[in-house]
Amino acid sequence: MTSEDSVRPELGDVVVGVDGSPSAHTAVLWAAAEADARKAALRIVSVWNALTHVGSVATMLDDLDGIARRRVHETKALADRVRELYPQLIVGHHVETGTSTPGILIEASSRTDLIVVGRGRRPLGVGPSLGRVAHAVIHHAHCPVEIVPTAVRTRDEEP
Repeated sequence: MTSEDSVRPELGDVVVGVDGSPSAHTAVLWAAAEADARKAALRIVSVWNALTHVGSVATMLDDLDGIARRRVHETKALADRVRELYPQLIVGHHVETGTSTPGILIEASSRTDLIVVGRGRRPLGVGPSLGRVAHAVIHHAHCPVEIVPTAVRTRDEEP
């Protein structure tokens, strides 16, 4: 054990990275089940990068604050859903600002026991099987990583 290990109060947590996509819901529920099984806390981390919106629609740039507020609201809604399904689970959520989603998740991985990220489905099934975020996290995380495919059935879905 290094001196750094002794000052890691979040150790034992499960961290899930979300991006506002439909697959984020599946990844969050998967991570919640993992946290529940491990008797750990769950931290939902969303990364807000204003640069991802540059060039998309000019009028959108006038409301960056509104877009950021919607991301915070969406992340809180995911956390509230998890709290309904797992009332005994400690769930934290926050939206980070930054230009590198993989970098923020990799940094978070140094303070947790497991990091969970979703893997979106590629259009037409063509291209790399992992996105850039999952790929970077797998290669550089400081803890085990779970990649959740979009086709996984979760606890709150009907069979």
